[in-house]
Amino acid sequence: MARHLTIRSRKLVLMGAVCLLAPALLERAAARNQAAATGSADASSEQAGPVTLEQVVVTATKQSETLQNTPVGLTLITSERIGALGIQDFNDYMQYVPSLQISSEGGTGLGVPIIRGLYSGPEQTTSTVGIYVDDMPLTPSSAGFPGTLVMPDPDLADVRNIEVLKGPQGTLYGASSLGGLVRIVTAKPSLERFSGEAGISGSAVDGGGDGYGVHSWVNIPLIGHELALRVSAFDRLDPGFMTNVLTHQDNVNTARVKGGAATLRFAPTARLDIDFNASYQDIHNNSLAGSDLNAQTLQPLEGKYQYAAFTNTNIDTSFLIGNVTATYRLDAGTITDSTSYARYNSAQVFDYTTLYGPLLAFVSPEAVFGHIAPRMNKYTEELRFNSSRIGAFSFLGGLYYTYERDTYGFLMNGVDGFNGAPLPVPLYGLLTADTTNHYDEYAAYGDVTWHFAHRWDATAGIRESHNSQSGATSGGGLLAGGSGDSRSRSANSDTTYLATVKWRPVADLTAYLRAASGYRPGGPQFSAAAGVPSSFGPDTVWDYEGGVKGAWLDGRLSADADVYRMNWRDIQLNALVNGLTVTGNGGNAHSQGVEFQGQYAPLHGLVLSANAAYDETRIDSISANSDAGAQVGDPLPNTPKWSGALAADYSAPIGRAVGTVGATYHYQGAASSSFSGINSYIDARIPAYSEVDLRTGLEWGRYRLMFRVSNLLDKYALSNITLSQLIPGDPFDPVYGSGVPLQPRTYQLSLEARF
Repeated sequence: MARHLTIRSRKLVLMGAVCLLAPALLERAAARNQAAATGSADASSEQAGPVTLEQVVVTATKQSETLQNTPVGLTLITSERIGALGIQDFNDYMQYVPSLQISSEGGTGLGVPIIRGLYSGPEQTTSTVGIYVDDMPLTPSSAGFPGTLVMPDPDLADVRNIEVLKGPQGTLYGASSLGGLVRIVTAKPSLERFSGEAGISGSAVDGGGDGYGVHSWVNIPLIGHELALRVSAFDRLDPGFMTNVLTHQDNVNTARVKGGAATLRFAPTARLDIDFNASYQDIHNNSLAGSDLNAQTLQPLEGKYQYAAFTNTNIDTSFLIGNVTATYRLDAGTITDSTSYARYNSAQVFDYTTLYGPLLAFVSPEAVFGHIAPRMNKYTEELRFNSSRIGAFSFLGGLYYTYERDTYGFLMNGVDGFNGAPLPVPLYGLLTADTTNHYDEYAAYGDVTWHFAHRWDATAGIRESHNSQSGATSGGGLLAGGSGDSRSRSANSDTTYLATVKWRPVADLTAYLRAASGYRPGGPQFSAAAGVPSSFGPDTVWDYEGGVKGAWLDGRLSADADVYRMNWRDIQLNALVNGLTVTGNGGNAHSQGVEFQGQYAPLHGLVLSANAAYDETRIDSISANSDAGAQVGDPLPNTPKWSGALAADYSAPIGRAVGTVGATYHYQGAASSSFSGINSYIDARIPAYSEVDLRTGLEWGRYRLMFRVSNLLDKYALSNITLSQLIPGDPFDPVYGSGVPLQPRTYQLSLEARF
């Protein structure tokens, strides 16, 4: 089997070598026939002189403006860049966004996104980063639901842009976007012409398995200038490279990702557009990429890409999204109404034998398996009006409503480790818990912009939000010490603010100062014990930042930089009340830093780009009853002080074709995995690492052939480390260690055709 995989990998390397050499070979041929070759239009334009970097319009601020003019920390990745870099998911584009991190779980669609360090460690259950598809929020808002068990990670086969907003957005977005948000902007139907694309790819991991991918989209005008349909579909197999030494299975961490989308655009008049959109995605992780580690040395116990478990960590997750957006343009402004529905279901299986087996040694269970089933149904309605300029003023106002119903089922069983057969009760059903949450939120918001001078604007805004939550939980089992049911309710009202001053001293330069706040909802406690508060409150963030964005050298150089300070208050951390661990508001922290991103085209065909972030985080105070292990002075987990990437891409005409070659260097600094005090998760230093990616391609007519090598130097490093202990601080209770390794050197060859 290993020999077979090696041969297939060598085939891909050979094809890649041909692709790498093709530009040079064709260029020699073109030189011999230069007098006869006419070249393509693209090639001729590149020979004319240095390229001008494109000015792209973004809509993350709920109005259309160029990236250069947005007075907020924002990173944009266009569809062209996604295709050139071979970006498929969050882990791929994270390295190109300053201050964007992930607490990785080692699987597709799993992990906790982090922006500017706002993350309270492995015990955090609700997200501080919002994930949106267009205007559809996919992140759970309910404080009683463990939303960090699933990370919405839409496939990028047919998108227009990825827009990442840093910091709380004050008035524009609702709850649970303390650190910022990631917005996937899908491609919309064109009413003008029929078009489409189809692509196929193959991939191989050194010493691991093989994968494939297919995708396509088609745009069909149905009624001239009034009705059009855009349909897309994709199916890919991400190759595995992990070995389960107990089950003797190789390459177990494969992931199958498939789905599709359809958007119908109806434009009966020049003023009205209505988009009907539906999409579905299914992710099947056969297992996670996690190695067992020695808790003291952090070295792999079985091997770099190996672990020992009675069962693979099997996770199935599906997302369903539906949306209707109507836009009506008046002379006075634009009315937009967005109605959306989002649903995800997940079924997850874990091997808990290492943690819970020792507690049950007196009854000698063979293995302990956990079954987790988080589910979310979310309905959202938003109506907003974006005015045209009225004298020296313009404004944006809106109404927002969301209803969310979440369920969370947990079951832990004692089973035969070799065949999974249930052990007798009470060892089967060791612990059961079923929780249902309901979340309602109403909000009204408004921004007013005063254009008080020729190149000066000032914006002030406010958002009033109210949410109510209710939930019920029931459970029991041997480890629960009995059974119990509890119900609880909570309600919060929150006000967030925005203030911005923007200055454009010249046409291609924007400077701004900004202050904005955000919140994450509090929620009900699910404990009937005496002395336990019935609810906990929201945590809040104030963000203060200043930045400069500009373009120089006739548009060949663009850059933006910002400096920020974020104050995080009443952080939702575990608290110890009468011997019980509950959620509380346990402390304060700050995050401050500098971010930079830029591009430079020094000569025709060559584009250099860079991004970097310095993020300094710190716990400033902690409550006496905190049970999270946080200590004053601790950095916030999983955020390095330094991170960044350098990239270079070169394209040159080769007869009637264009050849491309590029490279990316990515650096990730060292970070803490948890807090330094005693809790269920023990702090470990996640070492710094760097990796190099290469890519080359050939474009001719409607076709594009690309070859990519990621982790070129086959760097072994851990992107995340978890050290956990069932009984915190007990010297006789073993510490379990695991780490998520980088994917080894991987080759990918793809071919796309447009029509």
